[in-house]
Amino acid sequence: MDYKLRIFIDYWNTIICGQKALGVEYFVPNWTQIPEVIKRLVNEVTQQSVVYEGCHVYASVSGAESDSGVRDFLEKTLPRFPGYDVILKERKQRSFVCPVCGERTEKSEEKGVDVALSTDLLMHGVQGSFDIAVVLSNDSDLIPAIRFISRRGKKVIHASFLPEEGEDVALSCWYSIDLKRYKELVHKAEAKKAKGE
Repeated sequence: MDYKLRIFIDYWNTIICGQKALGVEYFVPNWTQIPEVIKRLVNEVTQQSVVYEGCHVYASVSGAESDSGVRDFLEKTLPRFPGYDVILKERKQRSFVCPVCGERTEKSEEKGVDVALSTDLLMHGVQGSFDIAVVLSNDSDLIPAIRFISRRGKKVIHASFLPEEGEDVALSCWYSIDLKRYKELVHKAEAKKAKGE
């Protein structure tokens, strides 16, 4: 019997963890390799035959010109990869007064990404569209959804380029994978930067 695998990725959490773990200013995961590498790792860990059913990527972008490249990639490029589905949320601008200097400033806030990921994890799990879910995020807001779906007989695996920062998420999962050990998940240009070349 083949076990159905779905991958759920918090885009910015994954990017930031990759930057910190590899010591690079700009981190680009090798998106084409993520499903294949994760499928292979899940096969090894579970000793089960696994079929890749899809990869869901959750991200937020603002309307700013500086985000136009990321928005284009997420809207027009990533969804063309096999099995990829991108859920894009708008960042909200929030104005506040600095308590130190008293100046008014604006900050862009991510809204709805963790809720969308949690909801889809629950929906796909209850509908039976996966037996095994791999979650690339260290966001502890996902823990209630992970625990609920685990109690329904699904295996949830935590994966991160910086798993030590998501220990509470890892502990709520069936297994945890340290992605920085898998060099094929990092574009070569970023791997060179990490080595100081």
